[in-house]
Amino acid sequence: MLHHSLNSAGTVQPNALIQRSWERCEKQADTLANEPVLLDRADLDTRLDQYASLLQTAAPHIATASGIAAQAQGILLLSDASGVILHATGNNAFLHKADQVTLRPGASWAEGHRGTNAIGTALIEKSFTRVIGQEHYLPCNRILSCHAAPIHSPRGEILGVLDISGDARTLPDYTGDLVRITARQIGDQILDRAGTHIARLQFQRHAGPLNAAQCGTLLIADQQIVGANETAAELLDVPLIALLDEPVDKWLPAWKQLQSQPMHSFCADGTVLYATLQFERIGVAGSAPSQALHGEGATSIPPMPAKNRSGPGRLQAALPVLEPALQHQLRQSTLALNADLGILLLGETGTGKEVFARHLHAHSRWRDGPFVAINCAALPESLIEAELFGYEPGAFTGAQRNGSRGRLREANGGVLFLDEIGDMPLQLQSRLLRVLQERVVQPLGSDKTWPVQFGLISATNQQADTLSREENFRQDLYYRIQDHLVQLPALRYRTDLRAFICAELRRHENAPSLIFADQALDILCAYHWPGNYRQLRSVLKTLTAFLPAGSIIHPESLPAHLLKQLNMPSSTGMGAAATVHPGRTAAQDDLATNITQADKLVIHDAILPLESPLPEVSVKDLQALRIRQALAKNRGNVSKTARELGLHRSTVYRQLTRTGSGMQ
Repeated sequence: MLHHSLNSAGTVQPNALIQRSWERCEKQADTLANEPVLLDRADLDTRLDQYASLLQTAAPHIATASGIAAQAQGILLLSDASGVILHATGNNAFLHKADQVTLRPGASWAEGHRGTNAIGTALIEKSFTRVIGQEHYLPCNRILSCHAAPIHSPRGEILGVLDISGDARTLPDYTGDLVRITARQIGDQILDRAGTHIARLQFQRHAGPLNAAQCGTLLIADQQIVGANETAAELLDVPLIALLDEPVDKWLPAWKQLQSQPMHSFCADGTVLYATLQFERIGVAGSAPSQALHGEGATSIPPMPAKNRSGPGRLQAALPVLEPALQHQLRQSTLALNADLGILLLGETGTGKEVFARHLHAHSRWRDGPFVAINCAALPESLIEAELFGYEPGAFTGAQRNGSRGRLREANGGVLFLDEIGDMPLQLQSRLLRVLQERVVQPLGSDKTWPVQFGLISATNQQADTLSREENFRQDLYYRIQDHLVQLPALRYRTDLRAFICAELRRHENAPSLIFADQALDILCAYHWPGNYRQLRSVLKTLTAFLPAGSIIHPESLPAHLLKQLNMPSSTGMGAAATVHPGRTAAQDDLATNITQADKLVIHDAILPLESPLPEVSVKDLQALRIRQALAKNRGNVSKTARELGLHRSTVYRQLTRTGSGMQ
């Protein structure tokens, strides 16, 4: 059958890999896309955010290899783990030809979309793949000669595919070696970005300085192998997956005697190796590594720099990016703050009121002064007056010997941020109102007053009308602090949620290397996030703490309590983060199962309130639900629905066929 198909096209009997691919394609010949599956610009940008750490790591290697590919009249392509091309560069003349067969960024070259081809088939076969001319399943692609190699994470998972393609008549064979070497270099670079709690064991067969191109690398934590490169698996003659989460002793019995300089060692089977062990990567000095590495004591963690909350010149981590919808609010609020108007921020808990306030401070005329934040709900009622207004020495029992300036005076020349203003004790509200009106502060126990000038930002998780009617909150104070109201939307309403989650993940990593699997990102975008930004950052910090460098974040990597609220199956918790799934490849999933940002509100509307029992749902259920919702909204218009959701029309038609839905 396949043999006949290929011979009738004028080629020889294909090798086993091509044979298997054609057999898969012939089973789904009726469903192979007649037209390319393309992401629109917005969805491609989101995809680029999702794979930003891979793109960043690969960039210097691609720059080198693409020059060689261009000289060979070819182009170099980088795809994600589902076969979507993220980047294309190389020979300009062939880039134009490649565009005619949609070999360009945003196009899916999964085998299920484009038939036998180097990118999609490499993802299925999990190995280097060469597809030349007539070996392509779809006739339109037979002008190509393609060589592709998967890029592996330290956990052995496929992060993406590197491909060199050119004219089937002229592309030289050496480009296959080039793409394999470059893909391996990128994988090694990802492994090299492991965090400070990871030790590195490197080894090779011959004596002398370590050769990076021929060197095996193991990442070690708690005496177990938590990551490895392909060369290490080859030198030890085992599949990479067999090394993971196994004791180092099983493969290298004498590893604990290794030093930072290459020295003689041996494998469990007696094979001689020359190896080094780098201890600095676990945060301890090279001369005394044993406690942290061998489980005999706690790992040394360098102290974090002290925070000076009120110092105008203090070092401050980069603030999270505000969503586009808030940029206009920021500009308006800056004008108000510069005009000495009181800003009142409203929003659910965790919606980033202090983050917005800090952005506002950084853009205002008060930017060179301090930012002084006070949580009115966190201070004991007996201390809040002294905290705010300061006190003279001996003003009360337990007072500091030198007295205190108070937070209001500390804010002079900068911004005072009063969080949870609605919880301020009633008796202090009149004193605060006087300060705001007269701009003078009188410390406790003193008859002197001090002039102050600062921008005022207040915040509450109550609605504005509720706060104004609150019996324990003075109306005259309310009208003084609410000159300009800003309603901060909940996290679930962000229009760029998918890209934002990816950006926040990178912000929480010391060396960005983690990548969200599509399904995990879908779940996070569909979640209600009752704790908003605070809850999201807690989840991301947990992921970066537990997952080895270079891991793909799968649904079972997510915290169990989050999956439980969506009634999705979970594993035994964060321990599953280290689990490798050798049978999974994203290319086998339909590209259209991605939950795009455009449907986020539809998903939110479909999920019941958290206090109600939730139905059993899966990612496919959510996908089908959002298609039906969009079809109903668009009155059965398939083309409009597909554009809105970033899907191919065939995906929408398949859903219609399954549900028996009609359309106008």
